[in-house]
Amino acid sequence: MPYLVEADLKTHVYAEVITEITRSDNTIVPIAIAEAIGTAKGYLSRFNRTKLFDPAATGYVADAQLLAAVKDICVWRCIRLANPNLSIEMARTNYEDAIAWLKDVQKGTADPEGWPYATDDADTERTEGSGVSLSTNTKRSNHY
Repeated sequence: MPYLVEADLKTHVYAEVITEITRSDNTIVPIAIAEAIGTAKGYLSRFNRTKLFDPAATGYVADAQLLAAVKDICVWRCIRLANPNLSIEMARTNYEDAIAWLKDVQKGTADPEGWPYATDDADTERTEGSGVSLSTNTKRSNHY
């Protein structure tokens, strides 16, 4: 089962509005969904994105707030085409709120409960996952 399908968008926009926007072109919404998921994944690199976005993955974490944010991004991608019976200002605000929340998660100021961190890659010097990172400056020897 995919992470997000067109029918899931019914909590954010009516099906008849999507049909009117896309003019019954069945390729538009899947593209918008893929763009929305890609946008969200771009902000969540320190987390295990497979476990967050792949319901078939072992250890999948179903997070309602993340799904709502992805839906807001997807709806914004769709209504860029047209705005029949929609408040473009409200959709834009919802989109901006979703991006702001993803940025908070990215910075670590919002820490979603139960999200799995990415596995640390031993070949790099930085910590890929985990909410905690530690670095220090080299010791100074000041002589006067």
